Amino acid sequence: MPTVCKLQEYKKKLEADCSLLRAAIAAKEQQHKTLQLKVESYGEIFEKQRMAAEEILKLKAREEEESQARLSEVEEKVNTAAKEVQNYKQKIKAMAEKLQAAECSFREQIAPHEKAAHDTWLKAHALERALVQQAREAEYLK
Repeated sequence: MPTVCKLQEYKKKLEADCSLLRAAIAAKEQQHKTLQLKVESYGEIFEKQRMAAEEILKLKAREEEESQARLSEVEEKVNTAAKEVQNYKQKIKAMAEKLQAAECSFREQIAPHEKAAHDTWLKAHALERALVQQAREAEYLK
């Protein structure tokens, strides 16, 4: 009898332990499900954040490409403008040389005319003096 009682007590204890373990298993399974849901939700959040980050990177890459394209256009325009400025400088230099050559040519053409005008003035002045001298002589002779 004592063995049967002991076995029954042991059986009750084992059943109680078994119930406790089942309850602990159920609690752990519930905790596992909760953690599993958290992991899934964190995974979804991570995936959304990753996709948002990829979109942001794509936008930034597109903006960078557009910026590079605009920069290339501006550089091309600057190069074109620099070439035009260089051409205009060369044209201005050529025109200045032509102007200087024309000025020199005109001076060469004017010099003989000035000399002739000066000579004519000297002759006219000499003739005036001669005329005044003759007028004095004519007056003296009268």
